[in-house]
Amino acid sequence: MDRFPDRRHVRLRSREQGWYLHATSDGMDVCLNRDRRSVNAAWAVHLDNGRDGVRLLLHSAAYGRYLAATNKKAPRGHRGFSTKLLECYDFEGDESVRWEAVMSGSKEDVQLRHVEADGKFRYLRGSGKYRYWKDKVTVHRKNRSTMTHWVVELIPLSQGFPGIPGPFDEPVPSNFGLMLGRELPPWRLIKYVRAAEDGSYNQQANAWTTIQFRGNSVGTLRNELASRTGITDVDFVMCIQAGRQGRLTPVLVNMPREGHGDTVYIVIIVSGTPGEAALRYPDINA
Repeated sequence: MDRFPDRRHVRLRSREQGWYLHATSDGMDVCLNRDRRSVNAAWAVHLDNGRDGVRLLLHSAAYGRYLAATNKKAPRGHRGFSTKLLECYDFEGDESVRWEAVMSGSKEDVQLRHVEADGKFRYLRGSGKYRYWKDKVTVHRKNRSTMTHWVVELIPLSQGFPGIPGPFDEPVPSNFGLMLGRELPPWRLIKYVRAAEDGSYNQQANAWTTIQFRGNSVGTLRNELASRTGITDVDFVMCIQAGRQGRLTPVLVNMPREGHGDTVYIVIIVSGTPGEAALRYPDINA
């Protein structure tokens, strides 16, 4: 696991394609994309010391959701089984998000293998070697193809909070934008709680405040939370928690374009506190 320091951010570059493992903009899947200077290409390392040794978990720096293997057949033209971004990592024993990193090929390459219930392995595999438009990332039992080889790039830390996109106009019911074919943004339930200065927070359900929020703009959401909490909007960082077992992920990009009816858990961490100082941000331009 030397290539994956706990709580740091990495990129995973396909050895064969040269493209990067990306969280898709709908927040549901993963794919290959050539853009390395994107938050969607950054993955936070979560090392878990379980009964079977150390396992590797990766959660998206964009949405906080964990890379997971599924038993769903891969789309037509792809091999093996689908992967996805797990919206809620609630159970510590959830094996779908647990991976092992093994050296393969050149000294720069790793393979990420997922252990099935029967003890067999499935390997994270890129697509598009001959048909570049086939960009899905799957898991496959065969590991001889170089499409299962990944180069790990450690992302330097940003010196401070890089900020978030500002508010932007989104269509609302009866808005003229709808007449022009613009899609109505989703409704979400936002559950939020304010952390203590050390970054700890109450996990009990009755400690969280619930609001309804329409839209994908995190700038608008921060303004709404500032109004409700009385904290100046530039004086706190929003962190998303993708399930009870999920680690906090600082919000850096707008919410996924899909997600109507989703519940999003936000922990508010006040700037200048030890809790905020402990947060880590990837320098995606490095």
